[in-house]
Amino acid sequence: MPSPFPGMDPYLEGYLWVDVHNALANKIRQQLTPKLRPRYTARLEIYLVQDTAPESEIGILYPDVEVLQRNITQPSPTLPFSSERSSIAVTPAPLTLPMIQPIDVRISTVEIRDTANNTLVTCIQIFSPIHKREPGLTPYRQKRQRSLVPLS
Repeated sequence: MPSPFPGMDPYLEGYLWVDVHNALANKIRQQLTPKLRPRYTARLEIYLVQDTAPESEIGILYPDVEVLQRNITQPSPTLPFSSERSSIAVTPAPLTLPMIQPIDVRISTVEIRDTANNTLVTCIQIFSPIHKREPGLTPYRQKRQRSLVPLS
């Protein structure tokens, strides 16, 4: 079945999403700037949110280090004496637990500001998967609430 969206991938997932999000914000700014001048300006604002990605999204991470482990089998130590009653203490295998470490995620927004006094007029934010869960959900709701407060 041919794609209902010729020329584009409707399933922008994983590592592709970050670039689409940033490129879309930049394109919105480019399209708005000529229409807003001279009274307003469109600016890209980028802020960081720390995210602990769920296991289902691990594929979108960009690791900057890789840890490899090689199993080296060593011969058992020989005992200086042998006795039927002697026993050898066996060290249990180490317990390996997954470590959930937050990563910095950059979120791009387009802010429309009044050029006379740099007052924020409106903010265009592209909804990202990080806004649907904590820790990104609370800052998103707080920012949205601040945007809804009428200027006096």
